[in-house]
Amino acid sequence: MKSIFVWACLILTVLFQPGESDIYLHTPPGSNNRLNGEGAQVTNANRLFNSQNNGNAGYNVGDKLGSKKSPLPETDQLPQEFYMSGFDDKAATEVEIMWTNQHGTGKQADHFVESQVILQYMCQEFPDGDVPLTNINSQFKYHTIRNGLFTADQQLKGNSPIYTRQNNAGNRRGYEVPEERNQCPKKNDGQPGEKCAAKYLTAEACKNAGGKWTRFITNVMERTRGVLSTCHGIDGMEMKRGVPYEPHEVAQGGDLLEQYVLVQKPPEVLYAPSTYINHNGVGRDGNFTSYKWKVPFFPSNVTQRCVLRIRYNITSDDVPRDFDASDNDKVKGNPKTKAIDGETDLQLALNTAQVGRTFQDRTYVFLLKPRGVLAEKYQKTTIKYIFGMGKRGNIQQAYPSMEYRFFPELLRVTTDDVVCFVWSGSNHNPRGRAGQGTDQTDRTNVCWVEEGCSSLKPPTCSSAFLDVVDHVNKFDSDELNLHLNKGCYTGSAKLDAELNNAPASCNPPCFRIMLPGEYCYMGTRNNNFSNRRHMGKIIVTQGTVFPKFEYGSKSHPGRSCKDIKDKVKEKLSNGIYWITLKKACSAPLGIEKGSITNAQITASTQYGSQYRSYYARLNSNSGSWVPTSLNAHQWLRVDLGKKTSVTEIKTQGRYNYDQWVTSYRVSYSNDGSNFQTYQENNKDKIFQANRDRHTVVSNVLNPAIHARYIRILPYSWHGHIALRLELLGCLSVVPVPETAFPVFCDMDAGGWTMVFKAVGGVEKNVYEVYKSDQTSSEDKVEALNVTNKYRDHYKNRIVLAWQAFDAPEARVNLYEGGKSKVELTFNVKGTDNQNWFSDSKLTHSSQWHDIKKESKNYFSISGDATKKRHFFINRGYAGNCAGDTGWMVIAGKECNWERGHRHKNPILYSKLSKYTRWEEKNHVGEADVLAVFLR
Repeated sequence: MKSIFVWACLILTVLFQPGESDIYLHTPPGSNNRLNGEGAQVTNANRLFNSQNNGNAGYNVGDKLGSKKSPLPETDQLPQEFYMSGFDDKAATEVEIMWTNQHGTGKQADHFVESQVILQYMCQEFPDGDVPLTNINSQFKYHTIRNGLFTADQQLKGNSPIYTRQNNAGNRRGYEVPEERNQCPKKNDGQPGEKCAAKYLTAEACKNAGGKWTRFITNVMERTRGVLSTCHGIDGMEMKRGVPYEPHEVAQGGDLLEQYVLVQKPPEVLYAPSTYINHNGVGRDGNFTSYKWKVPFFPSNVTQRCVLRIRYNITSDDVPRDFDASDNDKVKGNPKTKAIDGETDLQLALNTAQVGRTFQDRTYVFLLKPRGVLAEKYQKTTIKYIFGMGKRGNIQQAYPSMEYRFFPELLRVTTDDVVCFVWSGSNHNPRGRAGQGTDQTDRTNVCWVEEGCSSLKPPTCSSAFLDVVDHVNKFDSDELNLHLNKGCYTGSAKLDAELNNAPASCNPPCFRIMLPGEYCYMGTRNNNFSNRRHMGKIIVTQGTVFPKFEYGSKSHPGRSCKDIKDKVKEKLSNGIYWITLKKACSAPLGIEKGSITNAQITASTQYGSQYRSYYARLNSNSGSWVPTSLNAHQWLRVDLGKKTSVTEIKTQGRYNYDQWVTSYRVSYSNDGSNFQTYQENNKDKIFQANRDRHTVVSNVLNPAIHARYIRILPYSWHGHIALRLELLGCLSVVPVPETAFPVFCDMDAGGWTMVFKAVGGVEKNVYEVYKSDQTSSEDKVEALNVTNKYRDHYKNRIVLAWQAFDAPEARVNLYEGGKSKVELTFNVKGTDNQNWFSDSKLTHSSQWHDIKKESKNYFSISGDATKKRHFFINRGYAGNCAGDTGWMVIAGKECNWERGHRHKNPILYSKLSKYTRWEEKNHVGEADVLAVFLR
């Protein structure tokens, strides 16, 4: 494919309404001749093109890395990426181009000037450059190809086409064509080879004059080897035979070769949105001026490197837009008119360089990628983009660019559409500008906010969103979460809370939202109430192409119905599924996060206070464990507190020095004294470990170790023994079996999986069943409902594998007659199967408005064990039973208020909107069932 070095018209917006002054691109971000300069003003306003804009404007090129680098080679820049549209009209890729122009346009503006807004793009092999001073978007051979432009009475310093009214000194901006910048190509300079095109409008007239008629073609997409009769039609373009219009070839004269080319159909012509005069912001309808660009399809399926240009042509009635060099004498600068007395001269302020004026902005290079990398089902879907946009600073510092925001802030899609985020940021903003995180840096991430778009402090980024998305780029939920929540950070060190060590720019994976609804999100670093809002919303309606999504469906079960680490085996009726837990025992056991205390990590020796045993926590930035001696008898011991299944070991080297363990042995014990070495084929196994200080190296234990104490014994090392680690497994004494078992998925309430059910009136002690290492009625399908018809407690193996399941949310419901009377939800990320039920983890109560405000003497599953009161949320004891107050309890039988109910060991709750006195039975309800759900 030969590159075509001609700007192709994307849209021509012709306005016979007022408009004046600067124009700025915001999505995709406009450069205004910047690259990565750190000054408020652009480093070189002539770097690429003649913008005529405010020098404070423009966004820096996207940094690929998380740190500064100057000069910035192309390999360290990250172009924004967009998928091409597909072959037909149904497969449109929609990129919303947003700009601001300082003075009014549109039908409601005052009648003052005539204006045009022209959007164009060009695709060829050009870079963004690596220094802020120079670069090119055009080739030199085009720099002086035209003349004949209107110059009025301006005193130009030369007669060649590089001298114009707005550039009378002939200054060069890259290799931009000065005249082409100032008018759409219409006339030619009469050079050999162009005469017929310039002087004769028909083939007959051309031939009669002795010339050769040549059919020139502009807006060429690609050249092709096909012919008209053999090519299929492609939406938005057509095939023609002719000479691709390249001015430098035309100027050379001679015979020009006709060929078949694909060209875009004529550009769309629209009235621009109405905007205010002297207002560089939203339009009169309250929205930013924008155009939804249908990205082209390139049949070659070759990734294109493209640049987008916006031009803003304005003129007054004194200088009609079709003026050319023949009209130079019709307008003079600063003309004089007579006062009413007919004698006094009054001078008007008319600068002929300012009328018939053009402003422009351009993007950096962006990539248009073929859809071939997507699954077949997404070849014909609509793809829509959301920009993380803006630059560091408050509104005054960023102007006329913008502060951080998402655009479009509200995106409407169907369940058939694909959504992609994209953002570009810089590490080279001016110093001292307002913003969070490291000075001069931009960062963006996407945190899904389950509580709604008004929530400013989500307790955690919601993972429920991941349950209802299909991953377009062959990424799974964890990878999508990594790119969106963590701002595309993929390093081994801990992510900084303000994303300082995350990359500045990102093209995250795309996704399709399968469930209709409203989905809110925020940028956690930049959303700063009363300073800037960095939030957005996606509204999803049901589409027609893909089947309707249901939580727990076989095609895409929800997190809790499928993301139990394996596939659905078989669906029964009423939301019951057969599943397995093949990877249930693989949760971090707490060395890194600190649930394993310093006292539980000991060593044979330690080099000093900076290298104690408890510094051996994975991803710790406090050093590591370093022993005093270098021999194979040194060891690091972890006391897990009780017998535990250990299935995996992860290790790193020393944080701040090139020292690490290259291999090690493992031993284990249940009494802390008698250790047994882990073997393979009856030989002590040597595990291969690290080759640098930070990369996490994982070794799987197959079979798993079932023990309380684990020792790591370094066998070889680099530089010195230095170790950081994490153990993975589960706290279940009994290994979780891999056989299939049924679960109940409450699809009507959002795809929650029931893991435990206490039935009122059953003699078995509820807490003993819950805390045991055994399941209860797990294989009984008849137990999988929210009634008390099956007369036994229910518990499945997910409770045993709680930490491995690692669900972010838990729900407790009290049911009477199959209907929920009370619902509590908890944030349980990182908890175990006991401590999740607590005041600090509670996020919502459907019944009691005071439960977070009032003090409590019990809020736990174990409750008051001496009185056999469990799942107990109690406000207080008053010294006698009559004064006891609380919210819910599986009761014992010590007090009168615990007796006289329908069942022994009754499940009691306050029927009020607050706590109740347990003696007041009119205010106390008795549930049939207490059920625990996860998702």
